[in-house]
Amino acid sequence: MRLRNVLVAGAIAAGSVAGFAQVTGSGSTNTVPKFTGSSTIGPSAISEVNGNVGIGTTNPGASRLQVSGGNVAVDSDPTPNPLPGDSSETNATRYFQWSRASDGWTPARIGQTYGITYGGNLVFDLNSGGSPTSLFTAMTILQNGNVGIGMVNPVMPLDIKPDANSNWISLNDGSGHVLGSFGRSGNGLIIGTWSGGASNLILNPTGNVGIGTTSPATKLDVNGSVKISGSGASMTFPDNTVQSTAWNGTTCGGDYAESIDVTGDRKSYGPGDVLVVDPKVAGKFLKSSEPYATTVMGIYSTQPGLTGRRVGAQKTGEEVPMAMLGIVPTKVSTENGPIKPGDLLVTSSTPGYAMKATDRSRMVGALIGKALDYLDSGTGLIEVGIALQ
Repeated sequence: MRLRNVLVAGAIAAGSVAGFAQVTGSGSTNTVPKFTGSSTIGPSAISEVNGNVGIGTTNPGASRLQVSGGNVAVDSDPTPNPLPGDSSETNATRYFQWSRASDGWTPARIGQTYGITYGGNLVFDLNSGGSPTSLFTAMTILQNGNVGIGMVNPVMPLDIKPDANSNWISLNDGSGHVLGSFGRSGNGLIIGTWSGGASNLILNPTGNVGIGTTSPATKLDVNGSVKISGSGASMTFPDNTVQSTAWNGTTCGGDYAESIDVTGDRKSYGPGDVLVVDPKVAGKFLKSSEPYATTVMGIYSTQPGLTGRRVGAQKTGEEVPMAMLGIVPTKVSTENGPIKPGDLLVTSSTPGYAMKATDRSRMVGALIGKALDYLDSGTGLIEVGIALQ
């Protein structure tokens, strides 16, 4: 028995065993060997270092499994489901997928899109039900950097496919509470909270904005109340006038004025000036310059409550407000005697000033109004109740 063991040991030492072929070859440190021929062994692409396995690398580092230089396919499907709009699948196995061995259903897979149209782009696919034919593209990252959610061909840096039934995209806080939604009405964008079709804001392709309505007919169409708040809040109108306080039936001044054109330099006129019709230029006005002028028309208003403008009269920027009704500060002179409340007033010889009327034969058509204050001497500015006669 001992002699037999010696003979076997000698045969193994000689490199052969009766009835067995001799196996030869060499390997690399940490590399799992493989048969490179029927009786030769050589290194493989698999390595093992301290319990970590590498494929395509001899240094798997700290990873339990590290794959380098190739694609990974788990339960690769030789005839995978086509993506929507893509009938060819020339790169069909270039993906990583998870599947159930029991029925072959693929719940999820990550890989490149298939065929010429979408070749080389990264997709994340999910089967939407229990059938492998019901493929849903969860996310696509194109080579140009566009990211699509729910679509295979995003045309924008971030392209999200809305819900097929409601045309809405919603944001929520993770606990089922909707923070806001984006939807579509025709080609318009709706921003609001999805609740049976309710909308807070809509932007139409025409540039119209609707709040509380899905069919804005003007640049801003609000279905409901409007509030302006905040320090200095106001509205600016096409003529560049600004309104910061709504009209409540009380005007900011005590007279009605007409916006009129004056002859000469507008800057030579000022509030309180008595104005008369310019007999040489139709539609224009001058400062009064003679006593008892029957061409008197009104007073340059200091702060008109309301200002009108003749229909068809073009605005030039040289207009002044001429008070024609109400109470207005007026320039007056005592050249015809001291003035007291109730005195009738007419034009004076001082340009732009009124004076007390004493000649009743000349008052018809020349009266400006009635004084509401005193002026004992010289010139001054007093309030006058306009009563043109």
